[in-house]
Formats: sequence, C-alpha cells, structure tokens
Amino acid sequence: FKNLPKLTYLDLQMNMISSVDSNAFNNLPMISSLGLGYNKLDAIPTSAFMKIQSVHNLDLKFNRIRHIPDYSFRDMQVERLTLANNFIETMSLRSFHGMRKLNALELQNNFMLGIPDKAFDFELEKVVELNLSNNSLTDINPLSFKGLKGLITLQLSQNKIKHIPDGCFQ
Repeated sequence: FKNLPKLTYLDLQMNMISSVDSNAFNNLPMISSLGLGYNKLDAIPTSAFMKIQSVHNLDLKFNRIRHIPDYSFRDMQVERLTLANNFIETMSLRSFHGMRKLNALELQNNFMLGIPDKAFDFELEKVVELNLSNNSLTDINPLSFKGLKGLITLQLSQNKIKHIPDGCFQ
C-alpha cells in the first residue's frame, strides 16, 4: 500500500490473513475504515495499528482472537470497534486504554467469562453502545462498567449471569 496516500477505505475481509506485519499500514495516513474480518488472525496486530491513528472504523470480527492485551488500540481514533465472533476468553484491565473517541464496542459471540474490574474506566466516556451478548459471563459486579458514563445501550443477553448485585449499573 506504499503509493496510496489518499486511501480512506480498505477492505481485507474474507481472506486467509493470519498475521499483519508491523509496517503493513505505514503509508496510509488517511485510512478511516479498515476491515480485517473473516480472516485467521489469532492475535490483535497491535504494532501494525500503531501506524494508522486515523482509523474510525476497525472491524476484526470472525477471526481467531483469544485475548485482548493491554493497550491493544492505544491512542487510536477508532469510533466503532468490532471484535464480535472471535474466540475471546479474556481481556486485560487496560485493553481499551486510550481509546478516547470510541463510541461503539462489539464483543458479542465470544467466550468471555468475566470483565475485569474497571476495564472500561480509562477514557471511555464516549462509549454509547456496548454489546457483550452471547458470551459466557457468569458474574457482573459493581465495578464492571465503571467509566462508561455515556452508555445508552448495554447488551448482556444470552450469557450465564446468575446474580445482579447492588450498584452494578451506577
């Protein structure tokens, strides 16, 4: 993608991509939408994303991702992040740290067992939509959604939640 400085939309979905080199998106300063869904990624290509700060829509659905490490999308301008239909079991406390412009986060249809306390407490005030439906969540606690002050839609259907404690939606 070396000589495409005006490219704003890149759809790489439905390929067989299993890895992305750290410099793959170096010369795409205008990219605003990146589709990497329906591939074979088993990890989030964090080093490649550090070069494309202008992306507003990042689609990683239907891959093989199992974990969301700390700072996976640090300081990116992403407004909609789709991680649905992966194999995600865990996320770290600071997985979404620094995503100041994020307003929609799609994590449905994964295998998440729980949400770390304060996982959404790092500059995610603009998130209005969070989809965690069809996971394996058994518990939610009072600190699970701390920091999501602008949240309008929270989808938790089709989980294994057994108890809703006092104060978990404050």
